[in-house]
Amino acid sequence: MAKLVSTSALAKARGLSAKVMFERLERAGYLVRSAQQWQLTPLGQSQGGVLQQSEKFGRYVVWPDSLNLGDPKGLLTPHALAERLGIDKDTLLLLLQELGWLRRGASGWQVTADGQKGGGVPQRQYGTGRAGSLWPESMVDQPVLKQRLAQYRGEVVGSTHEKVELFKQRFDAKLQTMDGHYVRHADEVRVANFLYLHGISYAYQRPVPGQVQWQSDFYLPSPGLYLETDAPDPLREERLAWYLAQGWPFLHLDSDGLDARRFRELLGVMGVPLPGGQ
Repeated sequence: MAKLVSTSALAKARGLSAKVMFERLERAGYLVRSAQQWQLTPLGQSQGGVLQQSEKFGRYVVWPDSLNLGDPKGLLTPHALAERLGIDKDTLLLLLQELGWLRRGASGWQVTADGQKGGGVPQRQYGTGRAGSLWPESMVDQPVLKQRLAQYRGEVVGSTHEKVELFKQRFDAKLQTMDGHYVRHADEVRVANFLYLHGISYAYQRPVPGQVQWQSDFYLPSPGLYLETDAPDPLREERLAWYLAQGWPFLHLDSDGLDARRFRELLGVMGVPLPGGQ
């Protein structure tokens, strides 16, 4: 029968520092860092990890001395992945939400279906039951995430001048919204002004993941919701079919949907909270 030892003792027995051992346990998905403490995960518990309580040391985890850590280049917690990318964990979580790979819920950060396609592994924090995630080490070089991170940092991605000229050619954006954006059509003005007045964060003409030449009319990052109007656009039907095929939430707003009361109802159905209630 395996002997139970502390993390420090396990590290010493394997010729590692305690810091490296904690990193290995985190990568393996056996521990997560939460509220400045190490939490035992269900996966760690399944591998024989046990919580102990001591008057001297407080709460800590013991492990079988034969614990299999697997490949040290395994899964990363958001904390570890953020460190690799050179950003803080909260910013990473928000970027993953913007990409539609995480969704913030009442029980924590939940990995979406698209996030799982990209290698995200849902987790539950032991003791709290809050949702968490693990990510493959390859996420450090994931092209879409790297591009979003570069945009967040204000780094030039491709030729900015060429992109601006292409945008001007494709979209004659002359109508100004209340928050200062320039859009192409009166329908888009109404949507942008509604979102602005209700304090809802949105992106205009955001590139559609997986389709480099497509831009959605609007995108709400917090719920991961796409909004399309009836403004003239030859690619709209293709985008709507793409959203449907990918299982992404979207609203196609016709003239009825642009009515403020109806728009509120539709957003409520899609789970978008409206500040100040209905």
